[in-house]
Amino acid sequence: MATPFRYTSRTFTTLLADLNAIAELADKPEFFKTMICGLGDNLHMNLNAVANNLYLRTCYTMRALVDLLKLINYELSIRSQSTGELVFYVDRTQIPPLTFTADELKGATPGSSSQSSLSFRSRTAKVFNAAAYTVTGVSTSNDTLTTATTFQTGDLVRVASTVSLPSPLLSTEDYYIITTNGLDISLALTLSDALQGNKIDITSSGSGIITVIPWSFRMPCYQETYISAYFSIGAGDGTEWQEFTLPDLDILRDTISISVLGDTSWYRVDNWVDYYSTDKVFKVLYDADGTCRIRFGGGLYGVRPTGDIQIFYATGGGVLSNVSVINSITSYTGGSSYITGVSNTAAFTGGSEFESMESAKVTAPELLKARDTFVTPSDGVYLSQNYAGVSVANVIRNAYGPLSCQVVIIPDGGGVPSSSLKTALQAYLIERTLMESMDVRVTDPTYHTVNITGTAKEKTGYVWLTVLDYLTLAIQLYFGERTYEFVDIYNQSGIAIVVAAINAQFSRSYNSDNYTVIQGMLDNFAPEGSFSVPDFGATYEESQLYAYCLLVVPGLSFVNITVPTFPLVLTEDEISTIGSISITQAP
Repeated sequence: MATPFRYTSRTFTTLLADLNAIAELADKPEFFKTMICGLGDNLHMNLNAVANNLYLRTCYTMRALVDLLKLINYELSIRSQSTGELVFYVDRTQIPPLTFTADELKGATPGSSSQSSLSFRSRTAKVFNAAAYTVTGVSTSNDTLTTATTFQTGDLVRVASTVSLPSPLLSTEDYYIITTNGLDISLALTLSDALQGNKIDITSSGSGIITVIPWSFRMPCYQETYISAYFSIGAGDGTEWQEFTLPDLDILRDTISISVLGDTSWYRVDNWVDYYSTDKVFKVLYDADGTCRIRFGGGLYGVRPTGDIQIFYATGGGVLSNVSVINSITSYTGGSSYITGVSNTAAFTGGSEFESMESAKVTAPELLKARDTFVTPSDGVYLSQNYAGVSVANVIRNAYGPLSCQVVIIPDGGGVPSSSLKTALQAYLIERTLMESMDVRVTDPTYHTVNITGTAKEKTGYVWLTVLDYLTLAIQLYFGERTYEFVDIYNQSGIAIVVAAINAQFSRSYNSDNYTVIQGMLDNFAPEGSFSVPDFGATYEESQLYAYCLLVVPGLSFVNITVPTFPLVLTEDEISTIGSISITQAP
């Protein structure tokens, strides 16, 4: 007898139908036919799974994705740490100059029941020198002092005069700077007052030579925790392409230092082709499970190491390393008795997870088309958004004349990108332009603050405050500059991680009871949904906002927005950010 199954039959139902269509098999025992058809169904399912994993568009396991991407020399964007500036406050009883090592310039968040404490540290030492800046003018009407240097809000100072100080200032009192305009500053009694703009009322101009003496300094810091010391990962035996797997997860690539027989001149590279047999280079590779490997050269490209190999690195990073709340890194952990406190007067941004499967499936073909070169604006967008720490980017051609461009970016974590991120991305992009000659300038975004005023009504049987809370979140996501990042975190790490990030961004306390609603909000954004995430140069229509809110907010009967006026049209370097939201209950 020929095979009873048609070649097009794949499932249990179709295989069973084939058996029952043959008279001499139709009356055979059911258990026998069930076993045969179930086996066939299972085999076909596994064959389909194997076939799907052979193609980038349909692969469904991270391991398969990583293997496919290696064929086109594409590596997933790595986990990165947040960066920003910490302000260190110096003991006013000490006499400068004072020297601080990098290990003494550390701070941490207090931590909470929902998130562990995060550690931040400088990578360089600091010498704090004595300084006194002359006040060139006092305004009692504006409560400002004009100085000969630029301060930032949150800096700690004291004031002095050869005759008398402006009233009510005292030479023995600590003051915190409020920057107002250029070289004009106001003073506050506490850091909290300075951050809130609560300035001291200056009632007289004083006399003599008035000076402002800084007692704080700022340092670029990173969310990372270094291991205690170098340790051995094995011995180089002189073979080509030797690899070593590291024992920790969440290893930050740019912190890795290699020592071979005490020689620390080895350095990390991204490819082998630009290096020779005498270059002491290595590559850092990440696997699907987050483990990290060190690969050394093959002899023709890069030295083959021999002898004991030791390594030093830091761990950390991820989206939860971003700190959006100012003055929340307040625990000084550096151990120096000369520092009395620490704070962040701006957000820490740039922390990101490993690139998601969904992102890689879109980005990898585009970067292959770009061939790792920056020729067109779309090349620049894909290269920038694939760069660790960058969430959204836009490229504006000829912004500064022929053969120039402005690259506007939003870092992971939102806000303003750090100077180190802008500098590194600029160098990365210039290297990929023709002849490395294009004028590429990476700049801060222009945020268009959207303030919302309107009314809404809940459906019968729903609680107004619950509906209002979800409506507020929907509006925050619809206009927020971090929504693209939230969607990517959700696709990559799941609902629990993205809800933690949303809680930190919007000061909420959502938990598993809210997962279903928040999933619906994120699922309805592109690429899976029909609503666009906020982007540079976007146009917002009133009808689209209403449609999104009515779709994702349970129990919402209607919403009517009176401010702003629609359509809302942004320029190429503008992206929306949410401001105040005032929604009242309609009768």
